[in-house]
Amino acid sequence: MKWIALLLLVPLAAVATASGAGPGTTLVGDCVHPQVKPHKVVFTCADGTFYATGLRWTHWGSRRARASGTAHVNDCKPSCAQGHFKRYAIRLTASHRHGCADGNRAYTRVRYSFPHRSPFQAGSPQARHPVVSFACR
Repeated sequence: MKWIALLLLVPLAAVATASGAGPGTTLVGDCVHPQVKPHKVVFTCADGTFYATGLRWTHWGSRRARASGTAHVNDCKPSCAQGHFKRYAIRLTASHRHGCADGNRAYTRVRYSFPHRSPFQAGSPQARHPVVSFACR
């Protein structure tokens, strides 16, 4: 009887793991949906002028997770609607894991840095405060 119960539970556990169901650590990378190791993180959800793609994460689920990828920043010249996106190498550190209502844990802060050159002018809000808060959904 124990073997039958075990045989029934193993496939169910595999389905739950494959679908992402159950407890895990997430990040709301697309401004709406919690995701495990998102490949894209949007920093300016209101207008989409700053986001990162191609993210490769390490240490996911630990106290801090780190990623590297490509930042896309709109130069907003002459306006954000008519501006052009430029690409920059970016590094991210996700931290401040909190328990969420859905039973998952979520990183609620992401610090970004640019290893080569920053798209932001010294003294700008993005340069002074390179930390973005994310919701726990």
